[in-house]
Amino acid sequence: MVKLNNVDITTHVDINSIVTNDTLDETMASGSFSLPFVSSTDITDGDQPIPRLSEVDIDGLLFVVSEDTVTLTRRGTNKLYRHDIQLIEPTKILQKRVIPNVTVTQPQGDVTNYIYTINTADESQFTSGGFELDNTLTLVPLTETGTSQDTSVLISNTLKNTNAYDIRLRYEIENRQQYSTGIAGSSPNTSPDIEVNIKVYYGSTEIADKTININGKPSNLFEGLFGLTTPATTHIGGFKVTHTPSITNQNITIKARTTGEFSSELEDAGYITNLTLQISQEETNDDKIYLDEVVNKLLSFHPTFTLSDEAEVVLSGILSPEFTFQNYTLYDALREVANYVTGIVYLGEDDFTTVHFYFYDQDIQKPLTFTDEEQSEYLDGFADALEINAQNVVRDDEELYAIKEPANNGFITVRSTSEERGIQIQDTQTALFLQQPIYRPLKLEVRGLSFTMKDSNNQDVNIPASTVWDITEYLVEAERYNTFASQANLNNRGNFKNQSNTIFYRQGDNKISGLGFTGTLPAGWAFTQTPNYAIHEAILNKAAEFYTNLSFETNYLVNITNNSIHNLEFRLTHVPYSDVRLSLYKDGKTGQNTKYFNEQSNINDMELLGKIAQENANRTGNRTVKFKGLTSANEFVLGSKIDDKVLVNYTISRTPTLNKFSAEYAVGYANISDYVGIDSRYRQYEVPINSVVRRTDKKTQHLQLKTSDTIPTVTTPSYIGANNRFYEALFGNFASTPIGQRPTYAKIVIDSNTTVESNIDSYRMGKTLGLAVKMLDNYAAGIKKVDRQIYDGTLGNIDVKVQEDAIYTDAFGKFTQAQIRYFPSLPTLAQSTSRTQADAYPSNNRTMTGVDLIFDYTYNVNKDAREAWGFVWEGVTRSSTNAIVYNGFVKYNKLAAETVPNTIEIRFLKEGYIPKKNVDIEKTVRATAGTVTIPGKYMQITATAPTGTYEGLLLTINQEPILAILTDDYDAGLSTTKYIYMEE
Repeated sequence: MVKLNNVDITTHVDINSIVTNDTLDETMASGSFSLPFVSSTDITDGDQPIPRLSEVDIDGLLFVVSEDTVTLTRRGTNKLYRHDIQLIEPTKILQKRVIPNVTVTQPQGDVTNYIYTINTADESQFTSGGFELDNTLTLVPLTETGTSQDTSVLISNTLKNTNAYDIRLRYEIENRQQYSTGIAGSSPNTSPDIEVNIKVYYGSTEIADKTININGKPSNLFEGLFGLTTPATTHIGGFKVTHTPSITNQNITIKARTTGEFSSELEDAGYITNLTLQISQEETNDDKIYLDEVVNKLLSFHPTFTLSDEAEVVLSGILSPEFTFQNYTLYDALREVANYVTGIVYLGEDDFTTVHFYFYDQDIQKPLTFTDEEQSEYLDGFADALEINAQNVVRDDEELYAIKEPANNGFITVRSTSEERGIQIQDTQTALFLQQPIYRPLKLEVRGLSFTMKDSNNQDVNIPASTVWDITEYLVEAERYNTFASQANLNNRGNFKNQSNTIFYRQGDNKISGLGFTGTLPAGWAFTQTPNYAIHEAILNKAAEFYTNLSFETNYLVNITNNSIHNLEFRLTHVPYSDVRLSLYKDGKTGQNTKYFNEQSNINDMELLGKIAQENANRTGNRTVKFKGLTSANEFVLGSKIDDKVLVNYTISRTPTLNKFSAEYAVGYANISDYVGIDSRYRQYEVPINSVVRRTDKKTQHLQLKTSDTIPTVTTPSYIGANNRFYEALFGNFASTPIGQRPTYAKIVIDSNTTVESNIDSYRMGKTLGLAVKMLDNYAAGIKKVDRQIYDGTLGNIDVKVQEDAIYTDAFGKFTQAQIRYFPSLPTLAQSTSRTQADAYPSNNRTMTGVDLIFDYTYNVNKDAREAWGFVWEGVTRSSTNAIVYNGFVKYNKLAAETVPNTIEIRFLKEGYIPKKNVDIEKTVRATAGTVTIPGKYMQITATAPTGTYEGLLLTINQEPILAILTDDYDAGLSTTKYIYMEE
């Protein structure tokens, strides 16, 4: 049936000319049909073309007219005209709407932690694979699958207080009605379409009512000839309700029914095959912005359009990234949101005003029943790997992936605010000079100041110089520091901040300044001596906060004779800006064919960049399968899957009896989204650009993980060495009792005679991790502090501190070979004492023992004079036949992460389920017993599953997949041991 502006024009249409096409990329759905012979008044007023944006309905698919070519086919008094009509989806209308500039910025603070429960339809009450619906409003039985974090607020589906709750409902409903006999295209009296009515109650009070229309499928006379069957129509949707109860301890319940009468001609009925009820309440008042709010804000500029309930329930659970929409149309802005959630935006499912989203990252399995005419496969843009080059990349904004400078157990002393070499380091012009530029500091520790406090009896209490102070709160961003008063107040420590007790940094810079600032005393202050340095006052303020039972003398001054500013030693934990060079590989490939993926955004998000690049890599050159044939089904769902193949494009040519189609399925399809930068919870400034040519070399090691039923014999790659410390780092975070240490410190031996140090910038993207070191410039690894004498006309030779280059090249800025030795965060005492003192960092010409060496690598560099050298050791984790490696293996790996947030969980994959990326926790079963140990150069997993049938074993952290072992050895419910080992 074809309708034009809701008028049936089917009798005028060449029924064999109807063609529709849809695709997952940005190209909009299109179609066409012809009217071979119509008079001037059959469809228009006169012989004019149909107006653009006129509504066309083809069997429930809505289009608008984009072009109509009118040709005179019969002359004479009763003229007839031919119309060749081109169609496009109504989403085109959104391109006609302009929006003002909009910026979405998240408020500061951590992501809200929710108290929630999840209840799902009780499948034990299902018949024929679902909850059968009839005309009677019936209670849908629920069972709790996710327990509340706080039973004083929520127990199952019982609301315990009178605050606002978010109630989200997700459902899958099948319309299995169809005619037992009949010919497609006939007009029987009763429609196989159904309406399903869902109501939500709090106690006995109805709080939500939703009616869903689901098309039915008449059976086809030709099914028997071609062996075709008519599939049920599945509707996936949901909605959200916000409810604030006036009374407590009542239950949320769901009731459902169909509306209208069933016909005796119809078989089966409607079934709810899946229903999930999630109830949540925020623990804090932190007002985060979610994607449904972003979309509704955009639509508010053109209130004709509204967001569909189904899309809103999905978007309301996704925290919004930072968006900036400048000179956008409404379509452009909505498309960027859709790209972020791996989907597309469109109009035309039901009307021209409701905005829908296809979320094609969801695992929607939809079989295709057809008579096979042709199948073909091809590769497009073949590549094994993507080489990523990105500057100013910021990793996860948390301490788990932060770096420590100079190292976990190391300290560095002050340098000058000027980077000029050979100058004296003056007390009032001191700075903490770093190797990595700062994005956000997380912890600043300092030691080296001794001072005296008084107890309640006015007795001295000596605080030793060995005490380590966390003065992070006294380190502020320069723009905030500049708003502080410069006046000192020595009698009111711990009460307020000023420039006399704080120090500062600038984002993108690699030093901390203001350490030697002294400030001014208030007018009329009787005390005439110079106040303490700001860094000393920061420590004293921290001490006043810490020692609540102690106090300072009035006008307390530090004894500068015993406490030179050069005695202070610092260690900074911070999220740096990293210059990333990594490769992301397709499964089963080794990088023989590589493409470059350069991201030039000013500031890049490491997590998102890795996600997009990995999807790009998976898509590039993946197998595409094309089907052509005949089918009775007139509905394809973009993004639906057959096994691991995603429907990305289809064309249907309609006939009176069957539909001729062409459909393309891609393996691992990803519609690459517009790049989204990092959250701007903290102000961002331009990162200084160095004129020196930066060179970053890279060595790639493929770490293929395999599984064994017996203790494996592991041949250690030559670059690792004979000990197990590399394996402890590789596997250690996943042991039931985590072991192993993160590499944070590197010693670099240049041409076998010069040794310099570096902190290790460890980062990860997807399944690839990188351990990076870099030099300050083309000549120096960094700036060291040395003792020198200068001649003073009065005092003669005096001792001073000056700064010089820690040179890593020869006199001409060149070198040939580098040996990079990777050491852990907490070495043994013997090794710790052999490290460079803080003054000399990053220069060290002493020999290191190899007791705690994780591994080393020797590389022929041949650096020229203009290059600032850096190096990345890249470890690419790979799957094998029976061992599947997921992104979580690198995300929580000791080589990249400092600590494990939660212990490992052993689970088993239910029959028929092997996750590709994310894991559906409902399709797994927790082990009844199990341990993970690292007894040698391998991981040993001993676990017991409940009796059942499983695809294999799965390790998770925070419900994120780490790795899976595909095996049916756990089906019997017996304790079974498996081994995971690395093969280079």
